[in-house]
Amino acid sequence: MKLLLDTNVLIDQLAQRVPFYQHIRTLCIASYFKEVELWCSVQSYTDAAYALRKFAPKQQLMSTMEATLEFIRPCSFPAESLRPALRSDWPDLEDFLIAYAAAGIKADYVVTRDEGGFQASKVPALSPQAAVDMLANAGLVYDEVSW
Repeated sequence: MKLLLDTNVLIDQLAQRVPFYQHIRTLCIASYFKEVELWCSVQSYTDAAYALRKFAPKQQLMSTMEATLEFIRPCSFPAESLRPALRSDWPDLEDFLIAYAAAGIKADYVVTRDEGGFQASKVPALSPQAAVDMLANAGLVYDEVSW
């Protein structure tokens, strides 16, 4: 299953935001074990860096972002996607571009905490919890062991 992460989910992962972090962490574990493909727009990384710049030292944030490249594949939307985005009636420009990128990589789902923002998307949206539930229904459960 190929999943494109929305910016809000990337921020949840990077900042380990409670209560959202646990589900994205599970998806990252699944990606590490090649059970899913996680993708994220390069633009989402720049947006996340901007959003988190006051909460972590720059070098720490850049190092954390680089570490995600072990289990998240970067993608971008082509320049020609900007004109239709600017002409669309989507309320959120970023959501349009994320949906465009998801269609471009042939993602099965956009994983987001803003499912309503993707109602017009060709690629369906689901929450991180719904994505984890789909994995569990397929028999893929990742229990963490405490030592």
